[in-house]
Amino acid sequence: MKKLVAFAVVFTMAFMTMAQPNINSVNDAPDPVEVPGYNNITADITNASQAYAIIYYPNSTMKGNFSMSYISPSTWYYNGSYSYPDPLGNYTYVIKAYNATGWSASALYNFTLQDTTPPSSSVNTLPQYWYNSNATVTATASDNYGLESVRLLYRYSADNSSWGSWNLFSFDYSSPWQWDFNFTAGEGYYRLGTRAKDLAGNTETLTGYTETCAYDATPPYSNLTQIQYWHSTTPITINASASDNLSGLLAVNLYYRYSSNNYSWGSWIPYGGDNSPPWQWNFTAPNGEGYYELYTISRDVAENSENPPPSADLKIGVDLNPPITTISASQSYGNYILPTSMIILSATDTVSGVNSIYYRIWNGTWHPIPGTGVGKGNNFYVYSAPFYLTKEGTNYVEFYSDDIVGNEETTHNVTYIVDTVPPSITNIVAFPSVQLPGNYVNVSCDVTDNKSGVKRVFLEVEYPDGSFSNFTMYQYGCCGYYRNRIYNIVGEYNFTIYAVDNLGNGRKSSVHHFTIQGGNSPPTTTYSLNPSSPNGKNGWYITSVEVTFTATDPDGDAIAYTKYRIDGGAWITYTGSFFIDQDGEHTIEFYSEDDKGNVETTKNFDIKIDTSAPTVLLQKPVFGYLYIFDRAIWPLASGNTVVIGKITVRVIAYDGDSRIDNVSFYVNGLLENIDTLYPYEWLWRGDIGYRYLQVVGYNNAGLKDETIPILIYIFSI
Repeated sequence: MKKLVAFAVVFTMAFMTMAQPNINSVNDAPDPVEVPGYNNITADITNASQAYAIIYYPNSTMKGNFSMSYISPSTWYYNGSYSYPDPLGNYTYVIKAYNATGWSASALYNFTLQDTTPPSSSVNTLPQYWYNSNATVTATASDNYGLESVRLLYRYSADNSSWGSWNLFSFDYSSPWQWDFNFTAGEGYYRLGTRAKDLAGNTETLTGYTETCAYDATPPYSNLTQIQYWHSTTPITINASASDNLSGLLAVNLYYRYSSNNYSWGSWIPYGGDNSPPWQWNFTAPNGEGYYELYTISRDVAENSENPPPSADLKIGVDLNPPITTISASQSYGNYILPTSMIILSATDTVSGVNSIYYRIWNGTWHPIPGTGVGKGNNFYVYSAPFYLTKEGTNYVEFYSDDIVGNEETTHNVTYIVDTVPPSITNIVAFPSVQLPGNYVNVSCDVTDNKSGVKRVFLEVEYPDGSFSNFTMYQYGCCGYYRNRIYNIVGEYNFTIYAVDNLGNGRKSSVHHFTIQGGNSPPTTTYSLNPSSPNGKNGWYITSVEVTFTATDPDGDAIAYTKYRIDGGAWITYTGSFFIDQDGEHTIEFYSEDDKGNVETTKNFDIKIDTSAPTVLLQKPVFGYLYIFDRAIWPLASGNTVVIGKITVRVIAYDGDSRIDNVSFYVNGLLENIDTLYPYEWLWRGDIGYRYLQVVGYNNAGLKDETIPILIYIFSI
């Protein structure tokens, strides 16, 4: 304690009965006082009942009049605490003591309040390391008295290795300590530190950085790797290259847009992102077949995103389905055609386009010869122009197409029957064959066409006077035709019937007759057959047939003759029983005439003869081939026939007379299936092991043909 002024105050009072307070000594400690801190003022005072410390700020204004505490016998003290905002500097104080006699006052004493401790500060942890725009930097600072300011400093490195000197960014003069740091040195790496200054002028020493960050404002770059344009399967592997010069890549995102016609495009759609190299996607073509454009947008660790490119990085076409091929004939009726009918193949593919159309023909043998062509198994021609099927009867055309991508269509099979045979005209009858003038004569016949079918039937009549008339005949039932008209001219009428099928094949019958004349009755002719009824099935004979005619006349007139003809041929005078032994359907017409010129109406009956067994060929599987899921793969050198998965067993069956009734399929001698309709097929599946496959074909007459059993190994679940 320093005593600045010493003086004594002596009061003498008259009539004093006790002594005034005596302030013997005054002390304070510590001095100086380091804030925040305390100063303890003590005084040795006798004869006092109260004591006070009156303390003054450095600017001489009173801080306060503080009551002192007493410790017997004579010690009085006041312990005062000092902190901000108590001003720093030289404080003064006076001690006053009191008892009943009055007051005593000490001299003026002083002590110093000071701050010699520098403040401390540090940059708070940043929420992220990489930035692409200004960063909000905050700091924590403290001082034992009070802070005047905190300055933010930085060091810069372009490579995070070589660092520059510390640079002042900015001051902040009030809490919270915060700066909008704009990465003054540009892109690169930064170390941040702070220096605080307190109100006493103490400044913190910068010992190093307390936080790091980096600045990257340049977007990354990415680009898709070019691949082939057309694709026939999905997913499609898409690869990209990407780079970033500073913060590094965070992700690469793939975008696509779709067009069904390569002209009108939809909007861009995000497909998916990849977060690590290699930058790759399995693109599934979400919209299916069509055209796709793609690009990528990359994003770096600093959250800089690449702008979409002005045009797509990659363009691809997706064609997942084969072409569709159709076949037509320029002149046809159903599947019946003429040798002059053009066979036209046409294929469409809505995406990549048709590459080629392939076809082959079977008309007893395959054309081209298997293995000498092109396409599947080198078994086909390349279609370039319409072609013709000229062989009479059944022709198979197999065809398919492939597209530019390589999608291959399933092989189609169409049957065409070349029809050059005109309709058959049988059972021609004029009833009655002898009629009176002004009455009806009904001309009827059966007309059949086993291929394209009958289109129209005409009746041409030659009158006794040499004139002609043509009439359209009316159909009844399945195959009967008639025309019923009145005739007036007496005499013999000649007539023929002309039938045309749906392809224009026509046939004209031989000349037939009826008579318009006066009274008397014509003869009556009957027939008998041996065997008397068909000895085959379905009305068919399987042997030759003996025919016998018997003629009688109701008027007792003599029979002049009996005539007959077979299948519209020339009329033959009957002389006795005869045999019909030619296979086929035959119509026998007959009539008799008496010696009076009365002509019996022509009668007819039909005989169907088939003495020949049908022809049955196993078309599929071919002996010695490997089949996988119904497709012939290649011939096996071992000569074995092997089937993996299901297989459609296909048979060619033909009978020129009574036609095919059914085809039966046997495995190890057991009947597995009966097919009555062309094409004759059976789907064989669900079998494992070596099996003997045999096919038996039956015609409508009951005759059969069977294939030699072939040994097949089948594995089908």
